Amino acid sequence: MRRARMFGARRHTHASGALGAVLLAALLGDASADFASADLPHPHSGKLTPYEIGKPSIRLSAEDEAQLAAGQALMQAIVQEDGETRRLLMVKDVRAPPDVITSRILDLDAYPRMVKGCDRTATYETSETAHGRAKLQTIKTRYDIHAMHMKFTYFMVHYYDPTARCMTFHLDYARRSDLDDSVGYWYVEPTGQEQCRVYYSCVTKLRTWVPSPVYALLTKVALKQATTWVDTESLKEWQRVKERQLSSGGAAKLARDMRENVARAQKRLDAVTGRWAERWERHSPPWAGRLRPERPSAPLDQQSDGEGELMGSEASEVRHAVRRHREPLATAVQGVWPRQRRVVH
Repeated sequence: MRRARMFGARRHTHASGALGAVLLAALLGDASADFASADLPHPHSGKLTPYEIGKPSIRLSAEDEAQLAAGQALMQAIVQEDGETRRLLMVKDVRAPPDVITSRILDLDAYPRMVKGCDRTATYETSETAHGRAKLQTIKTRYDIHAMHMKFTYFMVHYYDPTARCMTFHLDYARRSDLDDSVGYWYVEPTGQEQCRVYYSCVTKLRTWVPSPVYALLTKVALKQATTWVDTESLKEWQRVKERQLSSGGAAKLARDMRENVARAQKRLDAVTGRWAERWERHSPPWAGRLRPERPSAPLDQQSDGEGELMGSEASEVRHAVRRHREPLATAVQGVWPRQRRVVH
């Protein structure tokens, strides 16, 4: 993964991503705990450039692709130009449809159940505004989290575009949080019928200075804790969705899918047997036609006695023909399938 190009320089506004930032702050023992207040504004209106909604500008190497194909997540923590701010980055392939994955990311009220270290969430405002052909959803949520002996509170504004399958976030500067600043981003890219590539990025600025080696070590812990839940919870939800489909008419859909699969397999089989019959006609001796009696025009239980007797006599003649022309038949078979050296008995 080329670090300089990861997510490019694009920014705007997300949800659980901020949790990684605050977990990091808590792990590092940021002295700003208990600084948060819903009644007071934040000391500033934003120091970090917010993410923009859209596809990330990221280049993955062949080694990165191999790691993702093996089911592993790509994770990085990049030191910013100021030497203090850290950008957390994650890419992971998840075996679930995009609507299932985005439903987990958007289910902010369920974060205490899904995300380790999240104690409580409370959404205090929601709205929708026009954004191109879609409506941009705005969600404002309070988070209460903990790490070790530290507890933190912060207020986050999330923007979600359903057509872009992208969600961004930044602090709600109308309220005071236990962080100096934080911005982040989620993006879900479908790569198959039931598989997606999930991108996550978050930049955090703490209120206190922390030694670089300690920061680097604990950043990895915070990144893993704040992102691995997406894969686990998406797979659980996708399993529940499939079970609900089966119990409420999904069985009929499953039967239709199976019939369609069988029909496609039958078409492929018919194509193969059609080519075989054509080749048989070209290479078989004249008398071989007697080995393939015509298909009866009606089922056996609907045929007249005369038809049944006729088929019986034809079958007898075929058996005699095989005995009389055993060697010529074997030669004909070898001519059609040279590798199959079997004598017909």
